[in-house]
Amino acid sequence: MHGKFISYNFVGGLAWVMIFLMSGFFFGNIPFVKDNFCYVAVGIILVSVVPMGWEMRKGKDNR
Repeated sequence: MHGKFISYNFVGGLAWVMIFLMSGFFFGNIPFVKDNFCYVAVGIILVSVVPMGWEMRKGKDNR
């Protein structure tokens, strides 16, 4: 049982890393992304943080 879990965990982790490495490589070669990396990074941060703020605000309204 443990050997099967470890092998699946290893393969899944390797796939996860390869997906992010390859997407970083390909998106890094797009001129728009390369020229406006600061804006792309801020956009990624906003997409990550805005839903959290939205849920926190919704929670305060329900009290």
